[in-house]
Amino acid sequence: MRSLLSKFALLQFLFMVLVGAVLYDIEEREQENKLHEAFLANGRNLAESLLKTIEPAAIKSNRAPLQAALEEACSASKVEWAYVLSPDRKVLAHTFGPEFPKSLRSVQIPDGQDWLDLSLPGETRPLTVFSQPVSKGAAGTVYVGVNREPLLQSIRRMQITLLSTVGGLALLALLVFVLVARGFLSPIRVLTREASLLKQGQADAFRWLPAQSNDEFAVLTNAFNILAAK
Repeated sequence: MRSLLSKFALLQFLFMVLVGAVLYDIEEREQENKLHEAFLANGRNLAESLLKTIEPAAIKSNRAPLQAALEEACSASKVEWAYVLSPDRKVLAHTFGPEFPKSLRSVQIPDGQDWLDLSLPGETRPLTVFSQPVSKGAAGTVYVGVNREPLLQSIRRMQITLLSTVGGLALLALLVFVLVARGFLSPIRVLTREASLLKQGQADAFRWLPAQSNDEFAVLTNAFNILAAK
């Protein structure tokens, strides 16, 4: 027979699992959004910094100085690659070596947005490309690729930490509940033990049970004493 304490503990455990899952989901979404916003802000700063470096050469449409400025800016920053397109989407400069990836020619960042997650053929790293207009778009657009793996690692660490915290608090709450419930159900355990003695015919072993509270347990204890004494 399963005891009342184990039944209450099971109900409390299920309740804590439900509450913990809801709290985890809410907090995980909030923290992930914060990390993502921080990543986007850093990517925009990298793109803006690179734009300031190459903008003079891009405005003059001088490809050699533009290529040199782009390569120098990329080598000094944390971007993976960068390229500049003219207003008619011709490649003016890029840092991909001898050949510009064909897949990037068709990349279109949605209107009202300055970033896009993408994957290049043969590239295992998750990337996000950021764009900045050169001279308000009159001289073209600069695109900057940033590795998204640090963001994903931060999200995973956050999830593990959050899961450990929520799980630890849930177990602590369950332990406190069991200890409190154990004391709360103590009169029931006493009544059960004495009732078992009476059931086994050991009436001489019965002793008058004192009421330890002024509630329903006290009423039950007094009623049991009267019935057992008859």
